[in-house]
Amino acid sequence: MTVFSGLMIGTAVAALDGTIVHTALARIGGDLGGLQHIAWVVIAYVLTSTAVTPLWGKLSDLYGRKLIFQIAVVTFLVGSVLCGVAQSLLQLAVFRGIQGIGGGGLLSVPMIIVADILAPRERGRYMGYFTGVWAVAGVTGPMVGGFFVDHLSWRWIFYINIPLGIVSFVVIQLMLKLPFTPREHSIDYLGSALLMGAISSLVLATSWAGPEAGWTAPISMSLFGVAAGGTGLFLWWERRASEPLVPLRLFRIDVMRITCLQGFLSSAALVSATIYLPTFLQVVIGVSATNSGLRVAPMMVGVLISSVVSGRLTSRTGRYKHWFVGGAVVTLLCQLAFTRLDTSISPWFVMGLMFVLGIGMGTSSPVLNLAAQNSVDLADVGTATSTLQFTRSVGQAIGVALSGAVLVSKLDSGLRGVAARNPLPEGMTARELASSPAAIARLSEPLHSEVVSVLADSISHIYWFTIPISLIAVVNSMRLKEYPLKTGAIEHRLEAASDTAGEPV
Repeated sequence: MTVFSGLMIGTAVAALDGTIVHTALARIGGDLGGLQHIAWVVIAYVLTSTAVTPLWGKLSDLYGRKLIFQIAVVTFLVGSVLCGVAQSLLQLAVFRGIQGIGGGGLLSVPMIIVADILAPRERGRYMGYFTGVWAVAGVTGPMVGGFFVDHLSWRWIFYINIPLGIVSFVVIQLMLKLPFTPREHSIDYLGSALLMGAISSLVLATSWAGPEAGWTAPISMSLFGVAAGGTGLFLWWERRASEPLVPLRLFRIDVMRITCLQGFLSSAALVSATIYLPTFLQVVIGVSATNSGLRVAPMMVGVLISSVVSGRLTSRTGRYKHWFVGGAVVTLLCQLAFTRLDTSISPWFVMGLMFVLGIGMGTSSPVLNLAAQNSVDLADVGTATSTLQFTRSVGQAIGVALSGAVLVSKLDSGLRGVAARNPLPEGMTARELASSPAAIARLSEPLHSEVVSVLADSISHIYWFTIPISLIAVVNSMRLKEYPLKTGAIEHRLEAASDTAGEPV
């Protein structure tokens, strides 16, 4: 449990960073200048953390979990310090990229270490705790960020990582003892470069070029082309590399194929479903920014309760497929209900749906890692875990970009109808209104009410986009074969066979 606390602190630091920074973006842009380019502070982190995730898993297989985890912590802390002292928006974006490199390791390596120190049958309840860390971060991040911005300085959102990271580093240094035998190895540098180039192009296309220049603009199409070509070259090379970054033989295992696809689909759908709920609460319901964070809390409470309960019951019974399928079904039903969002909706209805959505998220999320890790040999656990985390990160990046595109497109068409009756302020665009509740609050009546109604309709429209994704996820979850969870100490599992995990239950 001491080791586990160190791992959870490391994960919490990275999870908090995903929510705490967004609260301070406006203040950062005002202090450093260039508010129109503030999105790069987010894009730089997403870009690097997503691109390097498979590499961290491979490095942990080659050099040992403890060393690689500590390198990830140090990299993240160095990036945090540099972000805290940044004097320009360009510097901050570059330093956020460095921070993201470490963040990619903090999101994947702890899951791999848990797989090393616990057999799959014992692992379920601990995976639930990790999901709970994300839930707590989702609630506390915006509130802590708001406190720092209002009472100290936005730079403290980066400095707060330093004591937490040091505690995690020291605990792991003193307490983690894992058997590791060095072996001859080679790093798949070409495969790493091809994958990073492909995913970087995809993230840039979906997060920047598409929303800014248009999805059919030359720059967008070029980036999509590079992403497709880089992916093809990566797959071609991985079949020939002596020690590939992502061994494609893993995808001959049906569980790996299903869990990676599920990770992509569920992450894309869930981030799309939740990213604009605070905006809806602030603009349509009329709550403050701080209270909107508190009203999202029911979803995180649902995640925390269901992840811990489902994890414990999985460890007790050894059965997990019903959580996998049930979570996907609950998520789909909640998204169907969210299509009813409008200006007359009760805030209690929204909060109740958030709680149920959290139940669905919490029951299915821990099972993804558990099923994937249980299906491979212990020697491949690091690569399998980081590959799964990679697909989830890609799903999140694409979900954020596409949901934003759906919102802006619907909002833009709605505003044209409003402008025909009430002229909009000069220079006001759909993108500005989608990203700034304050801009809507400054509008006078009757324009304010009309814009709020259009925004509510636009946000509800996002769920018609996520429903097909969630429906595919439900069908995919039903395809999962439930294999018995392995048991035994790590020393006895080091020689475990990989291709067969037993007959399906």
